[in-house]
Amino acid sequence: MKVVEGARLYLIDIYYSFRRLWAIIKPNRIRWMPLHQDIKQPLKAYEADAAWDIEAVEDLILPPGSHTNIGCGIAIEVKKGWSYDIRGRSGMNKVGLIAALGLADSHYVGEIRVVLSNFSGAEIVITKGQRVGQIKVNPVWDMQWQQVSEFNVKPGTRGAKGWGSSGGTPGMN
Repeated sequence: MKVVEGARLYLIDIYYSFRRLWAIIKPNRIRWMPLHQDIKQPLKAYEADAAWDIEAVEDLILPPGSHTNIGCGIAIEVKKGWSYDIRGRSGMNKVGLIAALGLADSHYVGEIRVVLSNFSGAEIVITKGQRVGQIKVNPVWDMQWQQVSEFNVKPGTRGAKGWGSSGGTPGMN
């Protein structure tokens, strides 16, 4: 009888652990608010995309070597336990327009802005409604920090070797 009772308690523990995990990973709604006229909801180009595209709310000419931030005309709210990144789009990278990675916590509800840098040799024209970034939503895991005097890294692993340490990066070895 003790075995049956132990198994029952074990299954109950698994059930409640799963419920706690599901509360974190279940699909959530992203509440959004337009802050300017004619602002559209962020959309994914394809259903399987990991992020939603966001658009510029103004026209802008970005000279070579310059940096700016541009508003996207929306604010969003994600639930506690989530954050979101503001990222660039790969098509922009091809022409030398790079968006800086930005992280927003769940309690930030101001306008989403994208920091853009022009690394090309020519002016880049941004037009109102042009997709200038993406929103990628991420879970936030609660962690505890532990101070140690050494790490448990095994010999032959990367250790403290920096960028390019695994080889294959010209000029980085």
